[in-house]
Amino acid sequence: MDSLSGSINRHIFKVAVVIAAVTVLVKVAALGKEMVIAWRFGIGDELDTFNVAQNIPFLLISVAGTSFQTAFIPTYVQVQKREGSQAAQQLFSSSIVCVFCLFAFLIILTLLAEPLYLPYLAQGFSPEKLTLTNRLLWLVAPTVLLAGMSNFWGTVLNVGNVFALVAAIPLATIIVTILSLLMVPDLGIYALAGSITLGATTELLIIGTALRRKGVSLQFKWYGKTPYLKQIARLSFSLMLSNLFASGSGLVNVAIAASLAAGSVASLGFANKLIAMPIGLMATALGTALMPHFSRMTAEEDWTQIQHTLKRFLQLSLGVTIPVTMIILLFAEQLTRLVFQRGAFDKGDVNVVSVLLFYLALQLPFYVASTLISRLLEAFQANRILLLVTFSDFMMSALLAWVLSSRMQIAGVALAITLTRCCSFFLLFFFTYRVIKKAQ
Repeated sequence: MDSLSGSINRHIFKVAVVIAAVTVLVKVAALGKEMVIAWRFGIGDELDTFNVAQNIPFLLISVAGTSFQTAFIPTYVQVQKREGSQAAQQLFSSSIVCVFCLFAFLIILTLLAEPLYLPYLAQGFSPEKLTLTNRLLWLVAPTVLLAGMSNFWGTVLNVGNVFALVAAIPLATIIVTILSLLMVPDLGIYALAGSITLGATTELLIIGTALRRKGVSLQFKWYGKTPYLKQIARLSFSLMLSNLFASGSGLVNVAIAASLAAGSVASLGFANKLIAMPIGLMATALGTALMPHFSRMTAEEDWTQIQHTLKRFLQLSLGVTIPVTMIILLFAEQLTRLVFQRGAFDKGDVNVVSVLLFYLALQLPFYVASTLISRLLEAFQANRILLLVTFSDFMMSALLAWVLSSRMQIAGVALAITLTRCCSFFLLFFFTYRVIKKAQ
């Protein structure tokens, strides 16, 4: 049993290393993109409007897309094991129809309801900034469908152990964005917004081609409301509520930042981009590698292997993230200066962003560990627990951000994010322990 556990964990680790290596490349390229954006726009009004405009599509992709993907993976694995590849293909084809209709509806709803929510989300904006935000929203809205479909198709590649391509796919949007800003500078912020949609289109074409080469049909065909599809829909709904609260926390933070000093939204965005490098590297690599394996272990009711795997990878994540956090805390200002200080991004901007980076870095160990635990709960289909935890996170984050920002300005928002993440980890750990004990 120990040799089997070790073999499985080594395989997961190898997959995680591959994903991590590709993610390093992606994150370095993403930092290069942010350097170009910082050089071009600084933390001025234009970038504030773009950050607010893109938050709505990204929220919808995160809430709706991630929910459906997370519910789809364990169900898809179950169908493959119990009924074979043909039944799995039929489930995938029906799911494509569902995902397409869902995201098309969300795009229409986003644009039609814009007068109702945008003035509140951008409550500190002048009429001119609000008008620009509206125009940018129309440019980036198609990414809801494009990126949503691309991410969903990518989950099937992950189940088929094609991890590297899926991890590398964000490079398409990064490259398109950099080229757009350098080749058509006269378009200004419109070039940045347009590049997001063009990049998402490129990603969808690449992922679709890869699936076809794996022998997976992309046919839009409805096979009816099967029990498995109903199971995905049921799980998706509860996960959607969980992700709504999780992503809603970020939206509340943006709204609070918009009510503070000019440039606060952009400053928080730049700090988040810096901390996204280590978070994305570790959380994405381990979480993506573990999810298919947790789903298979759960389907086989291998509780001992689940405990062994979770323990080993929690130890690994803490052993890596704690030293990385210490390094970021010590060199936050130097790192910010190295990456961003050029062009319109001056020394004053460095001072603001480095303070935010310091506070955000404190969440790193808790964030990565929480991601691993969440993947196990998703494989268990323990969605009520995830809903409870994310609702608690939402309420705590909003309250802390509101209280701390009144005393610390935008730094209070960053500190609220970290404090919420810390509490979330302990809640998830407690509930996961209970779920495993009950399953045994």
